[in-house]
Order: sequence, then structure tokens, then C-alpha cells
Amino acid sequence: MELNRVLEGRNRDFKLLVLDIDGTIITNDRRLTRRTIEAIQRVKAAGIKVTVATGRQHPSAVHIARAIGINAPLISSDGAMIQDLSTGETEIYPLDKEKAKRAVKMAEKYKGFRVEVFFEKTRYHAGEGYKRRLLKKYLTPPLRHSILGTLYYIRDFVCVPVEDKGDIDRTIAAIQEDPLKLAVYGYGPPEELVRYRQELSDEFGSEISMTTALTHCVDVLEKGVSKAQGIAVIAEKLGISSEQVITVGDNLNDIEMIQYAGLGVAMGNASQQVKEKADYVTATNEEEGLAQFLEKLLA
Repeated sequence: MELNRVLEGRNRDFKLLVLDIDGTIITNDRRLTRRTIEAIQRVKAAGIKVTVATGRQHPSAVHIARAIGINAPLISSDGAMIQDLSTGETEIYPLDKEKAKRAVKMAEKYKGFRVEVFFEKTRYHAGEGYKRRLLKKYLTPPLRHSILGTLYYIRDFVCVPVEDKGDIDRTIAAIQEDPLKLAVYGYGPPEELVRYRQELSDEFGSEISMTTALTHCVDVLEKGVSKAQGIAVIAEKLGISSEQVITVGDNLNDIEMIQYAGLGVAMGNASQQVKEKADYVTATNEEEGLAQFLEKLLA
């Protein structure tokens, strides 16, 4: 459907644009294109504030957030942390540490699982050495990305504070404060992650939130925490309604924010489940779909 038809009868007084990073702002090779940057600058020039909402930990997101020049608080860890980069003002919505410990312990019986515990400035890792594993994975020929894409990956995911804790019990013992979230990766049979997610649901019910940006991962957050909740916090501070918000994303952890916004946009590379919830579907990230959408919006 054409964007103009989607916008018919809608409030076009948009005041905030919120963007996912992976699969949305950047290409599969982790590049931020000139066309995308220029389109975002035009949005800002039109008086619309811009920010990012990502499942990434803050240190992994801040480079891209600054590269596009966000001028509203950055939402990271799927809504568990919100920070104004200009002032440093930070709000966190952490996962209760006792829930975190129980969820980590429940993953122990699955031998193919890897657990990461996110905090504001670091993360704990249970499993094979984090940085060694990633460097081996991404530097062993043939390269998964171009040389530049590999360097971007190393910048955002390897050159960040990570503490290897070894086994599950050591990781649990190290959790002395409420973390932002857990990321549990399943590298065994796919049904094991489905089973683990069901066990979490049975154990905690509505006392936690669960989401995912990867087919082999489940993210565990405190009850009510999501990208959408983070956007609502920012919108309230700005004195704007959800109808004045535009969101763009591609993965399952973007569904709530796509539904929250006055104009929710799915990337062409999104799953059908995400596209069905969107008001508009643009081209893929490889086709600079974000820039295409913004150019049409401002035409």
C-alpha cells in the first residue's frame, strides 16, 4: 500500500521518530549508508526528534546513535535503560536479581545454552570465552562480513566490557545487583529453547517480560519492560502522544513499539508476523528501506 494512502485520515503532526538498529538502520554488513544518514538529518530539520530503541546493550549502541545524531534519549537493552546522551541522565528498569538468578539456573541443564547478564556498563558471560569465541567466529575465513563490516562488529560487540564468569554457578554468584536483562542463547536443538521459554513462563508467569531479536535467543526482562514502554517514558517527557510517534523495526522485539506508535513501520526484511502488525512496510535494509520511507514521508 502507498504511504499516502496509509496516512489518509491520520494525525500527521509527528514529533518523534524511533528506530531499531540491526536490520533497520544498518545493512547486513553493519554499514550505515550516507543516504540513510541524510534522510535522518532531513527528519530532524523538519522538527521531528530522533532516537534509537535497541536490544543492544548501551555500549554496543552508542556509536550508531551518535553517528545518526539522535536528539532524544537512547533506549537500550530492550527498554531497560534510557539515557540522554547530552546530559548523561539515566533511567533504568532492571530485572529483580533473584528472578535473574533463578532464570540463569534454569538454563543450566541445557548444554548448548550460553547466558549473558546485562548491566549498565558491563555484562557477565557464562560459557566459552566471549571475546575469543566471537573473534574466532568472525575472523575465520570465509569472513561473514566485509573487512569494514567485521571491524564494525568488533567495535560494537567485542570492544565492549564483558566479564567471563565461566560456569552457571559462578555467574549466579556474581549477580549481586539487579541486572538490566538476561540474554539466553540456544545453540542446541531448536526445541530446547522453546522448552526453556515455556519453563520460564510456567515459573514466572506475568512477573517477567520475554522477547527476542534472534531465532536462537530469548531475552528476559522485568515485568512491563519493553521498547514500547521506553518510548512511552520519552513521549511523556516530551509532552507528546503515541499518535505523534513513528517507529521503524524488523524483529519480534519491535512488535510492541510498532503497535504503540501512530505510524508503525516494518522493514521489508521483517518476518511476516512483524509486517502484519505494521501500518506500512518499506523496502529491506539492504535496499536502504529506512531512507526510502523517510524520503516518502517528507516528500
